[in-house]
Amino acid sequence: MASWGKQNDTNGLFESELKLVTSLFVDLVGSLEAISKIGIQKASLLLEESRESLTGIAHRHSGTIATIAGDGILFLFGAPVANSKHAANACLAALEMIGLTKDADWPLPGTTVRVGICTGETLVRPVSTDIGWHYDATGVSVHLASRLQALAEPDTALTDRLTRDLAFDRFLFENLGDQPIRGIVDALPVYRLVQVSRTEQKEMRGVQAPFIGREEEILRLIDICRARSSDLEKVVVVAGDAGIGKSRLMFESHKILVAGEAFPALYCRGFYGHFDPCSGIRACVEQLVPDAGKTNQDGFLSNALKDTTLDKLSPDDELSLRSLHYELFGREENRGAIEGSYLNDLIARKLATIRRGFEVLLQHRQQHGVPAILIDEFFELDSESREIFFQLMSAGSAFKGNFILSCRPENLAGLIERDVKNIEILKLGGLSEDAATQLATDIRSTIRNPDTTVSDQVANLSDIVRKSAGNPLFLIEIVRAMKHVRTGSKASEDLNFTVQTPLLQAVIAERIDQLTRAQKHSLKVASILGEMMPEALLSQVLADLGYELSTIGDLVNDGILGRLTTHPTPRLYFKHPLFREITENSIIERDRVVFHATAYRALRTFSSAGQNVNALLQARHAYFGHLWDEACDGYLAAATESNERAMNSHALELLELALGASKNLKGTELRSRMRVKILLEMRNPLYQIADLDGVKACLDQASDALIENEYPRVKGRILAFESHLLWLQGLPSAARKCAARIRQIADETEDEVLRVRAAFHSGLANYSIEEHWTSVRNMQHVVRAIEKGNLDNELGVNPGLSVLAMSYGARSLMFLGQTSDSVALALAAEELVQQSEDIFAHIIARLSAGVVLSHAGDIGRAGSSFEAAGRLLDTVEARLMRPIFGSYFGFFTACTGAVEQGETLIRRAIGESNDIGLGLELGRKHLNACLCHLALGNREEAHAAVQASLEASTIIEAKQSAALAADLSRHLLSTPSARPDFDALSAPPFAADPAVRTFVRSFRQTAAR
Repeated sequence: MASWGKQNDTNGLFESELKLVTSLFVDLVGSLEAISKIGIQKASLLLEESRESLTGIAHRHSGTIATIAGDGILFLFGAPVANSKHAANACLAALEMIGLTKDADWPLPGTTVRVGICTGETLVRPVSTDIGWHYDATGVSVHLASRLQALAEPDTALTDRLTRDLAFDRFLFENLGDQPIRGIVDALPVYRLVQVSRTEQKEMRGVQAPFIGREEEILRLIDICRARSSDLEKVVVVAGDAGIGKSRLMFESHKILVAGEAFPALYCRGFYGHFDPCSGIRACVEQLVPDAGKTNQDGFLSNALKDTTLDKLSPDDELSLRSLHYELFGREENRGAIEGSYLNDLIARKLATIRRGFEVLLQHRQQHGVPAILIDEFFELDSESREIFFQLMSAGSAFKGNFILSCRPENLAGLIERDVKNIEILKLGGLSEDAATQLATDIRSTIRNPDTTVSDQVANLSDIVRKSAGNPLFLIEIVRAMKHVRTGSKASEDLNFTVQTPLLQAVIAERIDQLTRAQKHSLKVASILGEMMPEALLSQVLADLGYELSTIGDLVNDGILGRLTTHPTPRLYFKHPLFREITENSIIERDRVVFHATAYRALRTFSSAGQNVNALLQARHAYFGHLWDEACDGYLAAATESNERAMNSHALELLELALGASKNLKGTELRSRMRVKILLEMRNPLYQIADLDGVKACLDQASDALIENEYPRVKGRILAFESHLLWLQGLPSAARKCAARIRQIADETEDEVLRVRAAFHSGLANYSIEEHWTSVRNMQHVVRAIEKGNLDNELGVNPGLSVLAMSYGARSLMFLGQTSDSVALALAAEELVQQSEDIFAHIIARLSAGVVLSHAGDIGRAGSSFEAAGRLLDTVEARLMRPIFGSYFGFFTACTGAVEQGETLIRRAIGESNDIGLGLELGRKHLNACLCHLALGNREEAHAAVQASLEASTIIEAKQSAALAADLSRHLLSTPSARPDFDALSAPPFAADPAVRTFVRSFRQTAAR
């Protein structure tokens, strides 16, 4: 019976992982007819022989067998070990499988194959059986490969779009359009794999991107290629990680040489593998001899002598070149009956013939110095070409010429262990920051997204460069991916989405899979800790999991992790951020939960030891570690901190995560309490973004979640927030009723803290109804109770509430004509707020001080307070506060002489208030607008504003403001002058209103000047 491979089970070399994999499903066509003709027993043997042949092809191209189902076989490319060319390898295998059925030695004559190829994210897991281990694959792409195979005609291979996109520069495809796929709702684009592309060097991926930052390296290679003296014979190896620019450097070097030399350096690229023997040598011969593969041997010899000083070849040289043409371009001989050592001898003799002919050709075509041969991806060459080149590069070879090879660093040992002459290694690193920035800028200018503004592009440029770590391929892929991102989307702010770029996944996953199993364990753990982490934390988590600590040094030495020695505590960071993201994406859910839970416990240990640990980081690890209670508490703590800093959108995101975690809590009562707690915290950022409907929805949900007759203090808290909402909406009587219910609960439970909250909301309601003496007494009760130590942060009864009580108390005293007491209380609130971290308490304290001081005639200090409030407001996302501030500051601005500017600010504040449903002091806003119009001589606008003030004040129950508006309306109707009558406005009933008094004083002073 099959069982899951365990994480620490050393019997299996690989572990369960999510990988980008190309699935190939091949099916025998006509096998039933073959069985009917030759009988079951013989057919069984021949079927097994056919499967072995198909499997051999897949294995040669790094494929792994996953499933055998009847006549069909599922192969995986890119798993269990990642391979950056998984899609190309699958295509290569498919073409070779189709060709195999046409050979004379195919075991089942009359049968053919059809192939389906699909690429996608796949869960690959080792499965233990009685006979050993095999690999199981789960993913949509696995099933789609089978469906595509069913659509294919005999002797054809069909692919999906992603496979085509990954292999387009190496193969030709025919677009068959959108095709219906069984089990898939929408039709999908399907492509027929036609053949290997012979023009791959012209269509090399990324060749259209600007070539930047490699000036020194390209000059070095060109100097070597143009060397004349045989004592400079070299084998220069351009080594570097995938995507670093090896192929592009080789391509650009060759392009310069072709343009500037009579005898250009030869160029070939490794790719064809077993599919096309001697392809590398053939490519070089085709560059040396025009139409080499299109003419007969005589034409080949004639073309070979062009542009040389020779009229005739020696008999031996002529035979060598004729043999070279025959072996490379002649018909393949029928070797069906050749077996064993004789076949091996034939192959050896063929290679010797090709090598000898190639040397002769080079010798006779060499008229302008020592030739140079550039071979890109040397170890991807077919084995025959690679062996011939090795012989030409050997120290004992008579060939005098230079070689430029490119390969991955891990392949260097394969060169060094051979007897290769005068090796020089040119190690390519990442581009400099300046070069990477220039490359990103140039690419973006050619594929600019119309949905992205210039400022957005500049903003994320540095992040693109950082994530690419100077790797041109990474940078190009990231920038191209940005083309599909709309402005304002999460991806436009956060480049994590780029880990979904298939080419990046393939290249980086291949590099990661070169690590040992223990190193991969450490890399996975590091990836869930973030781009940067304390080294002690990684060590602790690895130790708790039972993993090897020595692997940390291995990852540092391997250039994947870096050490930050300038930090007070040693820290590690990912040199390539994309390595972290792709590693983290490969972790299966089971392991992810274990890693995050272990990281959370390690952070708790760090925190208890007195080290400063980020609450959000703890919450994240708890959440993904399925520690739901701890996740809720952590996200709540982080959201509260964001609330205090007025980071409202961020706070809401955290609270949504907390709500999600709360659904997994065990027990109805625990879920209910936590849900109420989160919803009540959520209302504060909703207030500040002016989503009053959202606030009401949160409060309604909290009331519904609250268990009946339980937690009276929580019920009182909900009522307090409902009272506040009603007050903001301009419904003070309803707000006062809520406050009375809070007081009732407080009296029933003898809860002094809840009484403080009831008094505060009663004070706010009375302030709006303009029962100012009652409001002052309410606010005095709040301040005195808090001074006595009646505190509770959960209920918001703290020094910050005292600041708010004193601020509104100061305004009530202002309306009561108690100017000196009003100023003293407002200044005391400004001083007390220094003890609070609540930024909105700071804004309200300074705003109230500005209002009170301006009405007291202290314009200088009032201006300073307004300026301080405005600066704070500009640092936060506070849509609710802006119309409140704008109305008061607009009136202050008008009273200092800038009447038109002040009127504009007030008008804007009225519009914003109407947009968000903010009824608070709406009548006062219109009244202030009326006074501005009077100062400007706009009689009609002033009358319209005073009528709006009367209507709004009546609706929001501001009795004194309504009466004042009515009196002012009658005054305007009875006064024909366009200018304000200061004498009338200085007398009752207008003189008692602080706004009118300030207006008259200010404009009389202006008129006098």
